[in-house]
Amino acid sequence: MDFGALPVIPANTPATMTQPTFTCTNGVAYTITDDDGANELAANANRMLNGAANYIAYSFNYTAGGAGTGAAQTMDISGTVTAAAYTGAVAGAYTDTVTLTINP
Repeated sequence: MDFGALPVIPANTPATMTQPTFTCTNGVAYTITDDDGANELAANANRMLNGAANYIAYSFNYTAGGAGTGAAQTMDISGTVTAAAYTGAVAGAYTDTVTLTINP
C-alpha cells in the first residue's frame, strides 16, 4: 500500500496499490490472517513509523477467507490514513511491514 504524500490540508487519504493474487485448490476453504504490522500499538492498531518514535495510524482491511477456485484469485486489500491521524505529525517518510498468511 502506498499513501503517497499526505495532503497539506488534512483529508482522509486512501492507499493506492496493486492487488496481489494467489491460487488455492478448487473448493478448498482458506483463511487469511495478518500480524498487525511491525509497529502495532495493540490488536488491529496499525501504525507506520518514521524514526524512533514518530507514528501515523492507518486502517488496513482485506477479505479474510473464502473458497479456492483452482485459478488465480485477486485479494481485495484497502487502507486509509485519516486526517486526524497525521495532523501535527513530524514530516518524513513513514513505513510499516504487514505479513499476510493464507492457510487452507
